[in-house]
Amino acid sequence: MHALLDPDRAHKLIKAARAPVAFAFLPGKTPDKSVLAVDKTKTGKALFDLCKSESGLKKGAHGTVTSEGPLAVFACDKDEVANLEQAILRYFKAHGVTMKVELATPDLEDAEEHEAEHEETPPPKPRQEAEPEPQDEARPKAPVDEDDEDDVPEGKIFQPDTIVALIRKAATKPRPFAFGLAAGTPLLCMHPRLAPKRLAAKVKQEGARRGAWGMVGREGAVAIFTTEKAPFPGLRRGLKRWFKEHGLTLKLRVHGPDGEYDDPEDVEIEEAPGSEAPGPDGGGPLAELRKRVAAAMPGLKAVAEARRDLADDIREAYAAARDASTDGDAVRLAELVETLEALAAAPLEAPVEAEPEDEAREEVAPGDEDEPPPWFDRPSFEAARQRWTTAVDSAEAEVQALVAALRKTDDTDLHAIADQHVSTVMGGMRVAMTAALFNVAQAPDAAVGPAAEKALAAIGRFRAHLDSDPRIPACERNPFGVAVRLRDPLHGALDDLQAVLEAA
Repeated sequence: MHALLDPDRAHKLIKAARAPVAFAFLPGKTPDKSVLAVDKTKTGKALFDLCKSESGLKKGAHGTVTSEGPLAVFACDKDEVANLEQAILRYFKAHGVTMKVELATPDLEDAEEHEAEHEETPPPKPRQEAEPEPQDEARPKAPVDEDDEDDVPEGKIFQPDTIVALIRKAATKPRPFAFGLAAGTPLLCMHPRLAPKRLAAKVKQEGARRGAWGMVGREGAVAIFTTEKAPFPGLRRGLKRWFKEHGLTLKLRVHGPDGEYDDPEDVEIEEAPGSEAPGPDGGGPLAELRKRVAAAMPGLKAVAEARRDLADDIREAYAAARDASTDGDAVRLAELVETLEALAAAPLEAPVEAEPEDEAREEVAPGDEDEPPPWFDRPSFEAARQRWTTAVDSAEAEVQALVAALRKTDDTDLHAIADQHVSTVMGGMRVAMTAALFNVAQAPDAAVGPAAEKALAAIGRFRAHLDSDPRIPACERNPFGVAVRLRDPLHGALDDLQAVLEAA
């Protein structure tokens, strides 16, 4: 491996980067296969080319990175990675780096320059004209342009009352807007006359590092924000938060240059399975389970908004619960209800990483040496949990590669097999495992036993699925040249988890 691709070297350079230094990042199939290069003398493009030649990977991002304490801020000159922020975070986690990641939006820098240029060139003074003659009050007045009616001073462009009024009027004519996030706080500003890019400069001046601008219109009860450039991850989520904080009950959609934007950081949970008809069992088990899902909804929404690390788990578990509810599968729904309730009860702040074993172990009082306090080997559990995540991520990527190969054929039967059988070969088992392991991670050491027992039961069910589902060996022996290895890697990762949990 080239010295510039050493993760420890990259981490040290980023941590010391008070001024921008060049970086290149190319994601692999799993976080440990990704490559990151950082250097003070080379350009981001040169590092990108080096990473490509050394790793064989094709797509990635390059630019500059700076450090702001525990935060690494990446500004991209080129970005071909879907959800780059999360990809780098997963890389950091795989290599034991605890820094947080944020993507800077160069467009806001451009907007600030635009504002400076605008202010440096004052508008020409109007010519002095003779005062108009007094008009007869009976004479009809010229119609007033609508924008004149809702014009506002520039000092009020961030005022919620001003913005809400302009959004409500946007049904007849779209209005300019700009939005940004400053230290996690959503900043929305609007003005009927100022250009969107100039509004973006105002947002930048308020401390926003990421932002977007464009026009907002309204169709009935839906506000539609259309950005001039590609939206950034978290835009729709941030707008929703602003709406909620200021009592605006409109729904919203975000459109970019390529159409409606599906925000990867926004978890949509609109309808609870509990709101569906009770089903054939009337008031039986399914109805009770649906009520429990409905009761968990407020907590799920709050956790999904506050915890990015749990958002995907919530989305997957909720979707699986809806499917089980629709299918009338009470057994499956019961498992998922426990998962959802555990996720809904998660703390809104991510737990602090466990201390090293020799520092975290409690002191044993004299005379109690024969009865040491309960102890759970949390570092070993977290390491096994990470190996499991890596293994299942890799397995799912290989399954999706097989799905893609089937869809490329002209055979409609193979398309149906891809959609109905291959894509669901994991059987939703990952969701149950994720929840079970999450419960273990959240339990205090002295009370980890019951959570460990449930996790061991989930491991047993996953093993049974791997050994009994005929689709799994069929995928592994597929004739399409796609490498798919499911049983050996997943059983190996489950072995590691089981060994740690059985000792708990």
